[in-house]
Amino acid sequence: MIKILKDSWGLTKNNLVLAYPLIFFFWIISMLIPSIGGAEVRSLKFGIIFANIIGLVVVFWSGWFEMFAKIAVSYKQDNKTAEKKEYSFALMKEFLPGVGKNFLPYLGGLFLYFLLFCLIFLCAGLIGVKLFGIPQVPENLTAVFSDKQALYKFLSSLSETDKLIYLKWNMLTVSAGAFFSLITMLWAPMIALCSLNPLKAFFLNLKLMFKKPLQVILLYLIYLGANMILSIISSIAGNNLLLQLIAITVMFLFILYYLMLLFVFVEENNESSCDSRFDCVG
Repeated sequence: MIKILKDSWGLTKNNLVLAYPLIFFFWIISMLIPSIGGAEVRSLKFGIIFANIIGLVVVFWSGWFEMFAKIAVSYKQDNKTAEKKEYSFALMKEFLPGVGKNFLPYLGGLFLYFLLFCLIFLCAGLIGVKLFGIPQVPENLTAVFSDKQALYKFLSSLSETDKLIYLKWNMLTVSAGAFFSLITMLWAPMIALCSLNPLKAFFLNLKLMFKKPLQVILLYLIYLGANMILSIISSIAGNNLLLQLIAITVMFLFILYYLMLLFVFVEENNESSCDSRFDCVG
């Protein structure tokens, strides 16, 4: 596992061209988000913009993850030497074929991802109601939770019992989110590396998790730790443009490294994860 951690960083440094599609994607999305904010939820304009955003996300995933898959497969085939795996702009040629190959699996995966998210939080909600009861809810919920002073005033007015109920609900929500993130962590790499339909990829993602539980937990802890560090850096940055630029750079590098880590980890265990190597890339 230490070699995978080290080599994934080497692969990331040698293939920083992976950052270009990410930057371009964020730039396009940043132009579309303001448009959807000014549209009525039930309007045709909202539906069109929302559908475009979903389509762009799936196109981006399909092509970008194919680029990661190419590196991970070649790394394994080349006796796991990270130094040799430098593709530069030649790697961009994998993007469009990846869109054609992975678009439908990732579109279906996004739909299943949303259903699983709703199912887990629905179950968490039912458990919370059963164990803790329904907490006191302010009359104007949106206004209270969007205003810090109003939120502080509302929380101050709660009894100790209600505060404890809110604390328990918060812990339950965080736990449900952590569980959801954990069981879907290897899903996207599994689709690109094994050319699988999203449902089968999800179950093989679970199979790999149970086979390598300690390694998977380590990967998840890296994710949590990096998020905490990035949150601290963002808080320190404040309105300082230089610090904000450093924070954004660190965030992009971590995204690239962590995805590379997941793809290399899954590919290292591909023979046991896929039913047949004929189903897999390379």
